Amino acid sequence: MGLHLMSLTASGGLPLFSRKIGAVESLPFSTMASLNGVHMFCNSHGCELKNVYTEDTTVVWKTLEDSITLIAVGVCTQESVLNELLDFAFGALVMIVGLEEIRMHRSAERLKRDLRISYPVLDRLMECIDLGNQSLSSSDILSLVPVVFTPENSLLLNCLEVWTEVINSQFGCVVVENSIAAATSAWWELDAHERKLLQLLIMSSGGVTATDIPVFLPQKSPTVREVPFRLVSCMLVSGVWVSALCGPAPSLSQIERLTAECWKHVTEVLKSVSSIVPRNFPQSIILQQGIIGFLLINIPLSKYVMSNTVSNNKKESRSNCDVLRTFFYESATSLTSPHGEHAALETYWCSEYHKIYAMRIEDEIMCVLFSSNIPTPTMRILTRETHALLTGDKHFCW
Repeated sequence: MGLHLMSLTASGGLPLFSRKIGAVESLPFSTMASLNGVHMFCNSHGCELKNVYTEDTTVVWKTLEDSITLIAVGVCTQESVLNELLDFAFGALVMIVGLEEIRMHRSAERLKRDLRISYPVLDRLMECIDLGNQSLSSSDILSLVPVVFTPENSLLLNCLEVWTEVINSQFGCVVVENSIAAATSAWWELDAHERKLLQLLIMSSGGVTATDIPVFLPQKSPTVREVPFRLVSCMLVSGVWVSALCGPAPSLSQIERLTAECWKHVTEVLKSVSSIVPRNFPQSIILQQGIIGFLLINIPLSKYVMSNTVSNNKKESRSNCDVLRTFFYESATSLTSPHGEHAALETYWCSEYHKIYAMRIEDEIMCVLFSSNIPTPTMRILTRETHALLTGDKHFCW
């Protein structure tokens, strides 16, 4: 199974980029041209081609700002997920080069060159798609931001608020591996797509200790006429970063100095926090026997915590998390719709190797992965008890 994501200019069909993930071959230019050509043909005859299905493949198109066309080709992937991927991909392009550059680009070659910076974020977005391939490095969910539960959440938040104040920013977060450990209230007030893209951009920085990246927020500041932002990130300890959206000042060197001063007293705490991954919640919380993983989602804030509760082995953890992600995409998304007369509130799966039960509780969804020997009638009770146990601890900034 695999996925292709590509972009071409809307007017001339000139390729801007092509990315792939999974067990698929790279698409030749002739295939890209054909996919774009049939879309342009429909447009010239007053029709909008949105999607095409084959036996096992779905193709979706979107033309944005009358400037670029995005195309996604997925094997055994839902149309709704591919459309969401295109929305996020366009947001990633806007974040890197700005909306004006996309609308008014004079040179396709220059735009193509500028968009290369977005490749790591695009690749991480594609890794969020469930391809049924457990060899991929991520179990992330496309529309949600991952977080971790730690007893130090409150302490981290206090340090973060002091740090953001001294660097003159309202928007800050602490990231452990790929997950948010603490974030300011202003950060959570950003658009959900912006938070997701910023989180992916932070984790795409590579092997450096500090980064300073100019960004255009797709909703808050998509053009140069809006307030400019810099996404500044500093590594605190291995695997732990602190990031903020800043204006023109202070400089990166000043921020690095202020970071060292603000966080030097909590180095051991930061190391302790980093060790909680991939379990993502403390060893002090003991769940019922037979629970081998869970996924807890906060719908209004579009965030989640996902955990393998059996082992800290990353390969085994990812396998269980892959099952939870597949369950979310194929079944639990029905629980995210607004409450109404016909809204689903519970759903479950049973298989030879495991069982999963999901329940909507007010504005949250609790999905619990059980071993197969758990009696099906008890899953509902255990799911509710697990939710109460995880959300009842006030040390967690959930």
